[in-house]
Amino acid sequence: MVTNWLSLTTLPLEIMAKTYNRIDLSYNAGTPQYPETWEACMKRTGETTQSLVAQFPTENILLLGHGASVIGTAAGLVGEIATVEVKASLCCLVKIVREKQQWVMELSGDTSHLENIETNIRFV
Repeated sequence: MVTNWLSLTTLPLEIMAKTYNRIDLSYNAGTPQYPETWEACMKRTGETTQSLVAQFPTENILLLGHGASVIGTAAGLVGEIATVEVKASLCCLVKIVREKQQWVMELSGDTSHLENIETNIRFV
């Protein structure tokens, strides 16, 4: 059976919070200013990532994003080298692991799982 993804909806937060106990209904990080500069996006996403790993230091975390937010998230952990190394194409995978007290990028924009790959990468 093929599902039309356009017809899918997201459950209300109140219902999701009953299933996923880590959803904090009182959380409000504010809204980024739009348009947002590259530097502001890198700072915001990097700080958010650092905050999450500080809150959950012993757990694996899956962060989903696209474009600049993927690069900013990676840079928040491994440093500015991520802004050069991550090729944030559509549906790419970036894997960052903690080795002792340091974060190491194991996958940097990997698309080996895809049959069709974006040819025009807009965030390099």
